[in-house]
Amino acid sequence: QEITSRNSTEGDLARAIYWRDLDKPELADKEYRKALEAKPHRAEDYFQIADFYEASQKPAAVEAAVRAVSLIVPNDPRIDYYTAVVNVMQRQSLSKAEQDLKLYLARSPRRDDFPPHAAAHDWLGQIYEMWGKKDQAIEQYRSALRLSPDNQPAQDALKRLDAN
Repeated sequence: QEITSRNSTEGDLARAIYWRDLDKPELADKEYRKALEAKPHRAEDYFQIADFYEASQKPAAVEAAVRAVSLIVPNDPRIDYYTAVVNVMQRQSLSKAEQDLKLYLARSPRRDDFPPHAAAHDWLGQIYEMWGKKDQAIEQYRSALRLSPDNQPAQDALKRLDAN
């Protein structure tokens, strides 16, 4: 409530994190939607929202956050990442998604406030799986595991592809 009294959008985001951490995604979703509708001025707020919706597998919501943040920081490399995520989730424009993920990996720093490079490799692996390019998918999942040995999606994908 104290945060909300100073900045209502920051209050919405704080409540969203609270509900997310308590594993109440429906309540977190409500707060993230309120924050998105408030049109925050900080790019980081939009990326936080996009992270939540990526994890929740809600491509339309990721896309809404990306569309809004691209007006604030049009050249931020995270836009490439999230645009690709939306396309992979929707199984559309996969060639563009592949290019966007490779661009993200090439031009983004490894920072805590950026999507992990391991996640970009996971998404590339998914693209290659959809295309039936098993060897390239395995290569991407292995890259993800080198960067993040505890990466469960990459471990599961390699088991699925029988490539351990």
